[in-house]
Order: sequence, then structure tokens, then C-alpha cells
Amino acid sequence: MLKSYKTLLSIHLIEERMDDVDEFMVDEIEIIGKFTFYKIREKFIYILTNQSKRFSFVLLTIDFYPKYYQKLLKIFAEIFLTENSIQKLLNEYLTLIIMDRIEVMINDNGDDGKRILYFQRDNCIENEFDMKKLQSQLRSIIKMFSLDVILIYTALLLKKRIIIYGNDTRTLFEFVMALPLFIQHRLNMLDEQFIPNVDLQCPEQINDLKCRENFLSTFNDPRIEEHEDLYDVYINLATIEITISHRAKETFMMTKTHKDVAITFVRVAEKQSSTDQDVVDEISKKTNELLNNLYSSSSLVDDDNSVIRKSRLKEKFSSPNVEQFFFNLAMAECLPIINDT
Repeated sequence: MLKSYKTLLSIHLIEERMDDVDEFMVDEIEIIGKFTFYKIREKFIYILTNQSKRFSFVLLTIDFYPKYYQKLLKIFAEIFLTENSIQKLLNEYLTLIIMDRIEVMINDNGDDGKRILYFQRDNCIENEFDMKKLQSQLRSIIKMFSLDVILIYTALLLKKRIIIYGNDTRTLFEFVMALPLFIQHRLNMLDEQFIPNVDLQCPEQINDLKCRENFLSTFNDPRIEEHEDLYDVYINLATIEITISHRAKETFMMTKTHKDVAITFVRVAEKQSSTDQDVVDEISKKTNELLNNLYSSSSLVDDDNSVIRKSRLKEKFSSPNVEQFFFNLAMAECLPIINDT
């Protein structure tokens, strides 16, 4: 079954501006419509809009599968364009809920124009993310930012507020899709933290960001850089620059530990004999080393649960910046902390 979603199959007039449509996800067949997606609170909003016929399909879901939902909305749009029947749409939607698939014949132009639309949930989900392509993209990110990639890695590891600006939609999307490979021990990162295609002029979206303690968000408006109150880390893909907000600078004090991690990442990424999988494995290895170092600093309390004592971190790490880094990491990992210093 589908995880958990509901569709709004009502047809409505288009009143929104579609200037910010995600062109990377737009279908080649323009008659079907243009596709984009957003997230408000804990719901992803997928929209397919046909401006010539003046209708939109909107789908709400808790999970992030843009290609999957694009294909689904495209099928709904094709059914509506050929059958002009909301009842037919409802029937196919209920079939999808019950059977996890859609198989419908539509008639484009008489008997000669008949064709079958087929949609199978499991096949679409499996093909959502191309792991080899993502691994290659991860390597490109490390090469692009060189040693500064440690700022991206640290921001992800510590669950900071990250905003990414890009003037090319495809580049922006592919960049974000590769970031979870930096922290593979955390599942569902995109479902939980990704806030795509935020409109700087939309108060509801901006207020949603302000209410979040951490997020990974994308913008196509360069003016977002001026709103330092919204982010801890700002990544500009157009200029290949990373900006740390003033309020977050103490969190990003670099130490020998950070330098060693950065050098390791760059070395394996630039090594000609290494594969993309080698890069992913090395990142995972370094992350596990940091986590093991953190867990080795824990102690048991009366109920046999492990806790992190700040006094223990102070004893173990001579550098205050390293101590603070592991304290922040414990918070990001949601470990119980006792501040006994």
C-alpha cells in the first residue's frame, strides 16, 4: 500500500504564478502539464498544472518521492484530458489504494488512438533514486568545495538550519539528493528535514522555516542570503561559496578533528584509483569513528541507560572546541545529556 497520502481530485482555476515551476521535473509533453512540489509543515505538496486547460491536480503526502508522484499525477491528468470525467479519476484512485496499481485504456483519437496507461507503485518507488548517480554526485560535491566540504558535513551531522541557493533547478535538485550519503546512519533525512522550492515572498513557507530547529531547504532567489536569521549555513551553488551565520560561528569552530576528516574526504574523492563507492564507504567510516568516539564517552545511570555527561567530555577532550563539537553531536543524535560541569 501507499505509505499515507490523500489526493485532492477537485479541479480548480489556476490563480497562482507558475514562474517558479521546477523545470527539471517538467514533462516533455507540455500538454500534460507542469509539475512542482513544496513542503508545508509535515506535508509534501505535489502539483501538476495545465495552464491551457486551466486545471491543477494537488497531492498531499508525508513522503518524498517526486518522480513517483509526478508520474502518478501525469496519469491522472491524461485520464482527465481524454475522459473529462472526475468519476473516472476517482475510480482509478480507489483502484490504486486497493491494488497498488493503475491500468487503464484511454482513447486519444478513435480506435487508432487507444493506448494503455500503467502504473505500479513498487516499480516506481524502486526507481526513484539512482544510487550510482548519487554516489557520483557526492564525489563531485567534495571536489567542488574541497576542504570547505567539512562545513557541509558538519552542518548535516549536527542538524543545523541549511539553506541552499541555486540558479539552475536541475543542479540544485541533484545536489540535495546526494547529501544524505554524508550521514547514512540517519534514515528518512529527506522526509524529515527537506523543505524544497521555498518562495521567499510566501509568508506561510517562511514562517514554517522559522518554526523549525533544523532543516535542509532550497531557494532559487539569491536574496535569501540577506535573511541571515533564517539559516545557520548558506550554500551558494552559483558562486561555490559557503556562509556561516554570525549566530552559528561558534558551532563551526574548526579543530584538528575537522581538518583530518576534511583531508580524508578530499583525498579519497580526488584519488583516481578510487571508485564512487570507495568515497561513500570512507565517509561512512569517518562518521562511525566520530559516533564511536561519542558513545565511548557515555556512562550508565541507575536504569542502565547510557547518558552523555558533559564532565566526561571535558575530561576526554582537551580542546574546548572538540568538547563542544561532541556535545552538539550528542544533541543531534538525541542522546540523554547531563550537564554536570
